[in-house]
Amino acid sequence: MPPTPGILFRIDPETSSQIRAWIEELDWQYIKERIERTGRCMVKKIHRKPSDRYISLIDTMPEQPGIYRPQTADVGGETVYRFCPQTDTVELNTQVLYVIPNVAERPVRSITLAQPPEHQLEAGDFDILYIKEIRFGDCENLFGFTGEYFDIFRAWERYSPNVEDFEFVFQPLTIGCEVLVIHVASGERLHLTANVDW
Repeated sequence: MPPTPGILFRIDPETSSQIRAWIEELDWQYIKERIERTGRCMVKKIHRKPSDRYISLIDTMPEQPGIYRPQTADVGGETVYRFCPQTDTVELNTQVLYVIPNVAERPVRSITLAQPPEHQLEAGDFDILYIKEIRFGDCENLFGFTGEYFDIFRAWERYSPNVEDFEFVFQPLTIGCEVLVIHVASGERLHLTANVDW
């Protein structure tokens, strides 16, 4: 099957491991602070059996980081990935309103990507509706869009084939993934998933 036009960002396994460790440490601090301050914390289990409840209210700390993520909204979305092709970086912004001692603002981290974005994609590489937050692992992680979503992007009055004119924002949820395109020069935004019926 011939390649299809789209936008694809690859996060290699080594970088993915760094990102996951950073997020797990922030989650651990948040859960610890909530339990110490209020006696409990609403969490979602990352790796669970079919018999496990997805969302739980815990009152004791888990044995180690990486077991739970804080549940701070109905559909999650605690971490936002902002891909900046002009600098070959991905900026991670934690959306959780962390109340952690000595952390005055939401933590942000910028990581340089090993590969530039791709424009010709193999069919079936990914589907943006299924990039869910709990699927981010210590492997190659893919973010991007194609098909009808690329058509929406291409029909935008700010569209340009020069990918460096834009930033691409992905917010994985428990039910799918919100996708936003920002035209850098004007600051105008295109919400690709605004009309998706989750």
